[in-house]
Amino acid sequence: MLKNFFTVALRNIRKNKGYAFINIVGLSLGICCALIIYILVNYHLSFDTFHKSTDRIYRVITEFHQEGVELERAVPQPLGKAFRNDFGFSEKAARIATLNSSFIAVQSGKEVKKFDEANGVAYAEAEFFEIFNFPLEEGDKRTALIQPNTALITRNIARKYFGKEEALGKTIKVNNKDIFTVTGVLKDLPSNSERKNEIFLSYDNLKNWNQWIASDSSWTGVFGGLECYTLLKKGVHPETVNKALAGLSDKYYDEEDSKVFRFILQPLKNVHFNTGMDGEISTKTLYTLSAIGVFLLIVACVNFINLATAQSLKRAKEVGVRKVLGSKFWEQARTALFGFSEKNSPYWFCWRL
Repeated sequence: MLKNFFTVALRNIRKNKGYAFINIVGLSLGICCALIIYILVNYHLSFDTFHKSTDRIYRVITEFHQEGVELERAVPQPLGKAFRNDFGFSEKAARIATLNSSFIAVQSGKEVKKFDEANGVAYAEAEFFEIFNFPLEEGDKRTALIQPNTALITRNIARKYFGKEEALGKTIKVNNKDIFTVTGVLKDLPSNSERKNEIFLSYDNLKNWNQWIASDSSWTGVFGGLECYTLLKKGVHPETVNKALAGLSDKYYDEEDSKVFRFILQPLKNVHFNTGMDGEISTKTLYTLSAIGVFLLIVACVNFINLATAQSLKRAKEVGVRKVLGSKFWEQARTALFGFSEKNSPYWFCWRL
């Protein structure tokens, strides 16, 4: 009996090839496109949501008030220290300075391997890894960057530089200046993270790279790669901090510069979506894509229902013949079920993809 049901279903497909083609292709494309859009939107919405306290993590950004207001992700180097010392709003605050390009030299026996790392190297304070939950496979992230000339690297970099050898204790030379000892190996950073660095150097060595940028008096110098992140205490409202930051400008700048340099908090969860600075995609674009996905799915379903309704008129005669020949209710129900499976074959096809 089961074989007969399959035979009837296949016969109906062969008999109505045009209907079957439109049904399968239309519903398959609609569902596949909707699923692809869902995966894309869900991926972007997941950025940096894996951190334990995402809702309390903020980035301090600069507002330049010159012929309008321009936002910049970078802040003056002394701001991080002043934020920690002058305010009690945060549990942790840390600075990180990403270099545009760096040359890394690794001693391997008598051979010296050289690597060019673009945007992969950053000077970071140890507290950075207490704010962000990037898993450490080897070492202690709370102390790994406290001492000068120490470095944290990802597992990918460890394989790239040292192969199967133990990375801890190995040294790397950065930009032909400082030699750093690897004190920790991080698990490779997830793709849905705004952080793309793979080598983190002790922040104390920033002065060796650029003494003026690292100076605590360089309030008017804004290096594009230097950022400041903070983990606010529970119950602290960001607007309260923003008002206090306005007073910070008045304290450390002269009257003219204090009108130019202003600082505000930017939620970590909004960093990926702020295309005006370094965000990849706006929430407006994601909403538009979501609407397109829903529209495609609705059109595919409406088209399927219309075709199924048209076909049901032809199948009514078949049901009548079966009933006259003594077909029981449950047999008719099973036939209808197989017919439903036949019509919905594109759904299962798409799901398997």
